[in-house]
Amino acid sequence: MPEGIRRTEAILAQAGGRRDLEAYALKGLAGLRAMTGDFEAARTLIARHRATMEEIGRKLMVGGSAQMAGYVEMLAGDRAYLPAVAAMLASALEAQGRHAEAERYVETASSMTADGDIDTQFRLLLIRAQLLLAKGRADDAERLVRDAVALAADTDELDLQAEGQVVLAEALRAQGRPGEAAAALDRALRLYEEKGNLVSAARVRAALAHLNLDPEPQRE
Repeated sequence: MPEGIRRTEAILAQAGGRRDLEAYALKGLAGLRAMTGDFEAARTLIARHRATMEEIGRKLMVGGSAQMAGYVEMLAGDRAYLPAVAAMLASALEAQGRHAEAERYVETASSMTADGDIDTQFRLLLIRAQLLLAKGRADDAERLVRDAVALAADTDELDLQAEGQVVLAEALRAQGRPGEAAAALDRALRLYEEKGNLVSAARVRAALAHLNLDPEPQRE
């Protein structure tokens, strides 16, 4: 096992900016760390894997994070993290268009989520909103997204705040409110740039261009 960890850490160190390789190394290393009983390190590695996959636009692959997270928690025997795992699975299923399955995982996660688990509450609100958008219920989706945005505003998680603005823009655009949608995207752009999340910032610029509006120049 130590040799497997050393080899995987070497791959991670030599990724050389290849985010896809970095992501897969992070996931593998998480499993190896969990097998040695280092569950906190494994959870941190899973979170980094998920963030990396989302940053490089591989949202459909986030289910791999959920599967590994479930494996880690099975080894740890800790049920406290299960709501977050269920929310990750719901997000991956929603992105794949498997809405009925996503809804089941949303309900499972909601029934287990603690009051203080802001991250999972936020993600469940966004997933519910995206499921409503898929049903054409953009006004109801907007209300849920605004609740999620309010939750994220009380944290220092810039990526969460930006993600909320992106989904808010989707809800506003679906209601024929392109100006407000552009304003939400511009807020997301500012947050991603402040965080240094250049990949997500580029996707927001593309979304702004799709609205035929000119984004502000990239900030230093």
